[in-house]
Amino acid sequence: MTNATGTTTTCGEADGATGTTRGVWYWLACLAPLVLLAGLTLTYATAPRFYVSYVLNPEAGEAVEHFQMPRREAGVVEILTVLAAFTGGVCMLWAAWRVWRRGDTSVIANADSEQAPGPEREFRPGWVRLLERRGSVLIIASAGLAALFFAGEEISWGQTIFHWNTPATIKVATPETNLHNVDFLPIHNLANFYLACMYFGVPIAWCLRRRVPLFGHWRVAVPEGPVWFTMIVAAGWRLVKVVYLKLDPAGEDTAAPLYTQYIEQINEHREMIIAVALLVYGLFRLSKTRLS
Repeated sequence: MTNATGTTTTCGEADGATGTTRGVWYWLACLAPLVLLAGLTLTYATAPRFYVSYVLNPEAGEAVEHFQMPRREAGVVEILTVLAAFTGGVCMLWAAWRVWRRGDTSVIANADSEQAPGPEREFRPGWVRLLERRGSVLIIASAGLAALFFAGEEISWGQTIFHWNTPATIKVATPETNLHNVDFLPIHNLANFYLACMYFGVPIAWCLRRRVPLFGHWRVAVPEGPVWFTMIVAAGWRLVKVVYLKLDPAGEDTAAPLYTQYIEQINEHREMIIAVALLVYGLFRLSKTRLS
């Protein structure tokens, strides 16, 4: 058998959704978000000073040429978030180009027999035929562009690296050269909606492929178990803050170190886990579209 990374295994279980063999790399990908979150928690519990100095600093750093440089951008969590999202985006776009060049059906090793073309399919609308032939390309490419956008926003499109001043024309709307800090733009809501459609909606559509044959052509774009599991972990991690404030409603006002240094920064943990999910999805796409 061949697992999700292209290595041969002698045993394994096929992923019920996409046919991916559940080899060692499959399960390592599933464990990745849990290991990362456990590592962050253990680091803070045993070495809080090291955590706030090198892993995730909740406070702003010193002013650099009139720009308030957040020290958190130089921490392990932020660096890993940007690298994972950027690398995942590049992998997705590369995979989308492979699929475009070879055609969707050429990369589907085990296409369902029920999806075989028939005479009646010649009368389908042109947009349906287009989505059948190029639907997976559009899905993978959009995910790649979204991942690159995520990485760019995380570093304010280079401002946190090169320390330029925010132009006066946009400083009234956002302190940095990004969009997610603009109050009147629902970037976070749009991002959450896209993630839900992409990493949960597409697998659901794939499960409905017997009723909607169009979805059966998107096999190469369907996220594997480790991808949506990592997204579930990212979504669930936010509940830690909710539970904490339920148990200690005054925790947010007292500014206790546990809250300011760890609990309040849980959204940064969540973004890192989302970036890891994007990386895993990109690597799986490269594996599925590799040249034989």
